Amino acid sequence: GALILQNEWDSQTPLASGQGLRRVMKGSKMVTVAGGVGHGIYGNKSCADKTATAYLTTGKLPAKDVTCKARPGAEERATPNPLPIPTPPGLPGMAGRF
Repeated sequence: GALILQNEWDSQTPLASGQGLRRVMKGSKMVTVAGGVGHGIYGNKSCADKTATAYLTTGKLPAKDVTCKARPGAEERATPNPLPIPTPPGLPGMAGRF
């Protein structure tokens, strides 16, 4: 199975998209960084690093999905996406998300 890393506030892959990927990838687990901003997670000293490193070094997924909190002040260090990614019309549940 795959390990999916997801910031709560990711302009390139919204939380709903990460959750949808988790649902369709049977056997996968997801680490959600509550309050996390931006697209980069692993290697940015996020709370997801420990779980991701364990997966990469052992090949073992966590027993269940994990939610952890972003470090205070991490949003100031995140590199914002200069322009929002347009959402194609007609995607269910995406109206008005941007």
